[in-house]
Amino acid sequence: MALACLFIPSFELAVNLSQYTDLIEDIMSPIALCDPETEKIVDATFSAQQFGVLPDQTYTQAFTTYPQLRIIEINKVLTQEISEKFTLIAQEISPVVEKLSSGFLLIDLKGMDTYFGGVELVADKIFSLSEAWISKITENKANQSTGPLLQAHLGIADKRLTAQLAAFYGEPGVLNYIEQTAAVKFLSALPIELLPLPPDAIERLRLLQITKIGQFTALSRSIVESQFGSIGGQAWLAGKNRDTEYLRSNIFEDEKIFDEIQLLSPISDLKVLKIFTQNLLAQLLQEMKIKNSLLVRVKIVFETDTGKLYFFEKLLKVPTNSLTQIWLAISHHIDRIRYSEPISLLRIEFLEFINQTGYQLSLFAMSRQRQQQLIDTAEHLRTRYGYPALFQIREVSRWHRLPEKQFALADYLT
Repeated sequence: MALACLFIPSFELAVNLSQYTDLIEDIMSPIALCDPETEKIVDATFSAQQFGVLPDQTYTQAFTTYPQLRIIEINKVLTQEISEKFTLIAQEISPVVEKLSSGFLLIDLKGMDTYFGGVELVADKIFSLSEAWISKITENKANQSTGPLLQAHLGIADKRLTAQLAAFYGEPGVLNYIEQTAAVKFLSALPIELLPLPPDAIERLRLLQITKIGQFTALSRSIVESQFGSIGGQAWLAGKNRDTEYLRSNIFEDEKIFDEIQLLSPISDLKVLKIFTQNLLAQLLQEMKIKNSLLVRVKIVFETDTGKLYFFEKLLKVPTNSLTQIWLAISHHIDRIRYSEPISLLRIEFLEFINQTGYQLSLFAMSRQRQQQLIDTAEHLRTRYGYPALFQIREVSRWHRLPEKQFALADYLT
């Protein structure tokens, strides 16, 4: 037992459906979750997918496919809030958690057996936390029908890809434990599309009638790497349950520096909004300067009264705690935001920062400084000894037929 994967197939759809009590009685009818900003389908119920409504379709494509389709808009604030609470389930089990997407988590279980017990006891603990999380969402009797949609799949295996596929193919609320001795057999029967390979590589394999992972891993690693490079080699190892990709924790809630302003009245004037943003940014930078840190990545979030979310992240080219430099980097992103409703809440998060250890001087500044030092040294030597003591090679005649006549040794100060 090394890794666990906690997975809810239609996380965003289930979370948002729980807020529509008028759809609960008919929850399995063709319903699609859409993003009004991109005007695309985010997810759809199984019955909608049977009619051909698929994620990433536009409104026009979806309604052309099934005119009676019912549409609900995604509430990004609610989805993010519930997703963070779902992440806490994994953090109750292990401090090392990697979030792949909303409702899709990898948990490092190394050493957890000494604390919780065997695999079954760990699974019982995860499912009990999951049930408590579901009960908080479905407190209202009207939305208890969304409970089954929120039931988690749990897969446990010793390697990363195996754990993910164990959760994907497992039953909701039931542990799917793949032992190391059975992992290769489990993987070999699965479709080749599940391997971490680019689409063009998958297409080439299908042309060769290689449709299963077992057929792919039957080839030698050297042949695979000669055709698909290092990516193919990594996929071959994953298919053999021998991948070396370790879990990378990307949950750093305790290290974030953030603050928010709840505006007394919603603001629609962009100039006023930028003033509030700059003032809040200045306050957070004061806290960062006290910690003697430099900002690397910042996130700006604007929220409306109806829960619509407008945000962007900016990775700074040079770590800094200068308000002027940061504002120059993010101000044009704010200008590009096109919000349809007044903003009622402003939030700034410093997602990544480093300790300040010193400044890297510009190469051009170092060159100018060194040149000035040489000039000062040459003047000092000439004054002290009465004649030039420092020389440099100067080009005299580039096209002279004799090479020794093309250059000459001259006083450095001339």
